[in-house]
Amino acid sequence: MTSPFTIKTLRFLRALKRNNDREWFRARKAQYEADVRQPMIALIERLAADFKSFAPEFVAEPKVSLYRIYRDTRFSADKTPLKTHAAAHFPMRGLPKGEGGGLYFEIAPAWVWVGGGLYMPSNPQLHVIRAHIAASHPRFHRLVTGGSQDPDELGKLAVFAGVSEFPVRVKCASLAWHTLKAALEGARAPVTTE
Repeated sequence: MTSPFTIKTLRFLRALKRNNDREWFRARKAQYEADVRQPMIALIERLAADFKSFAPEFVAEPKVSLYRIYRDTRFSADKTPLKTHAAAHFPMRGLPKGEGGGLYFEIAPAWVWVGGGLYMPSNPQLHVIRAHIAASHPRFHRLVTGGSQDPDELGKLAVFAGVSEFPVRVKCASLAWHTLKAALEGARAPVTTE
């Protein structure tokens, strides 16, 4: 897929950072629509089609996914009215707003950020997540260090199946898991991948 974002997207966002006020933006709203908002909608629509094959549990719809350009400044010391990036989130289907895991995408002049996670899980959800991490760690570790490669056993972890062929990447792929495991166990010692 060719990126829907162009140099015009980045130019607009850089200019917005220098001229972050409503009057400036209002005079250039058509440019924002063409160069920032429409490319983000195109990306969301493409992900909607792609998610069907590997992540159908995530919602990718412009009305749900696309973040507004206007900032909520009510409780912020920073009163600039507009965001200087474009972003979208992809929540899990069938859950109330703000519940469950999700994915996030952001583009700004200096970065592209992709993430996933869960925001403020309830205590029962947190216990389930911690138990799943603790139970999955040994399987993940075997996977990235060259142990079991049974595709049925791997599930969605199968994306890491080739990591063991690149020893430097083993540490990168497993450090977060080792850190989570140490945190769940209340370990105080520095975390290593050894």
